Parts: sequence; structure tokens; C-alpha cells
Amino acid sequence: MSVLLRHPLPSVQNGIQRSCGGNQAWSGNHRFQLCGCGVVGCLDLLIYLGRYQNGCSAKQLAALVERDPVPIELYDQAALLLSRRFLPLIPRVGLNGLSLAAGFNLFCVRNHIPFRARWGVSGKRFWSSIRSMLSRDIPVILSIGPNLPFFWQQNSLRLYRRNADGNFQPSAEAVAHYVTVSGMDEKWLRISSWGREYYIEREEYLRYIRAHSNRIVSNILLVERK
Repeated sequence: MSVLLRHPLPSVQNGIQRSCGGNQAWSGNHRFQLCGCGVVGCLDLLIYLGRYQNGCSAKQLAALVERDPVPIELYDQAALLLSRRFLPLIPRVGLNGLSLAAGFNLFCVRNHIPFRARWGVSGKRFWSSIRSMLSRDIPVILSIGPNLPFFWQQNSLRLYRRNADGNFQPSAEAVAHYVTVSGMDEKWLRISSWGREYYIEREEYLRYIRAHSNRIVSNILLVERK
């Protein structure tokens, strides 16, 4: 990876299992299991900022910032609190990008955190914006948007795992889903999804947008220090 976050993403401990980033499938809330990926991405981002960026502490997340890994009970409680107060989920839909940006900004304002976000960048600035955020040690929330205009279709994007030989093998698929980018090079994005480390091939992501989605719903949360 040519540019990486300087620290690991938050890890969650669930029994003997330890995640890379949060995993909404571990939540005790059924609605959150189905469509809580945006909240997980935002919570991981806020924990990371609280740990590694000056002036980003928040009382509600102090216990999560201080502990690594974070016990699943604390993480689940914080995720549900974040959803109720800042990032309300639409049943079966989850969270759109504009709501994600608005909820992140409201949390930052109320906790005097010197960051602001907006949803989406132009195609010309897409990769450079991801690279810029990572170089400033800010995780990037990326959306693999729903199929549009035929939103009921389930055309998906492949996610890869890297094996011991360094080769990339298809391992999972995603659609209408948020992931967190922690690194990139000229071909790959390194991401966290469902509590595991995966990779997305950059050109495949662009082909997915052109064939099955669009830039409005398949984009990034651009986060910058005020």
C-alpha cells in the first residue's frame, strides 16, 4: 500500500473473536444488523479521531477510545446511542450519505470536535481525496451504493482477501454497503467490512458505479479539519 493510516482501525472483542473495525452483525439489535453499516463506519471514524487526532475527545466515547480492543458490549451500546441521537436508520434502507454527513457534523459540533464532513466529491477528485484523507491520518468511509435506477437488483461488487502468498482472491460481495478505507495504492483499496480486512480493486469499483449505480450514492464522506 502506497498510503496507509498510521494506526490500526479500532478493534472489537466478542468472546474469542477480535475484529478489524466494527461488525454490525454482532449487534443485539436486529435492525442494526440489517442496515447499521453506516453507523459502524461513523463510530469507527470517531473512535479513531478520538485516539489519534488532537482535540477530538468526546465524553460519550471516552471508554471506547481508552480501550483496545473495545468490548462488544461497550461498542454495541455506543453504536445504538449514536444511531438514536445522530444517525437515525430508515427501516430496510439504513442511512444515506447526506444523513451520514449531517449526523457526523452534529456530533462534532456538540462535542467541540474540530472536524466537518460533506458527502461526495467529483470523479476527478475522487482518488486524490481518498489519498489526501489517508495521508492526514483520517479513515475514509466509502459507499458501495445500491443498484440504480433498478434498486431492487442485487448486482454487487467483489471484495478480496489477500492470501499468504500475497495474491488477492475473491472472498465476499457487497451492495448498498458502507466500508472504511484504511489504505490504497494504484490498484487496490484496503478496507474494513463486517469486522474483517478486505480489498477492493479500484477499476472494478468504477465499473460497478458505471454499470449498476451512480456517483451520488457511491462516493465518500469527505472529512476535513476546520
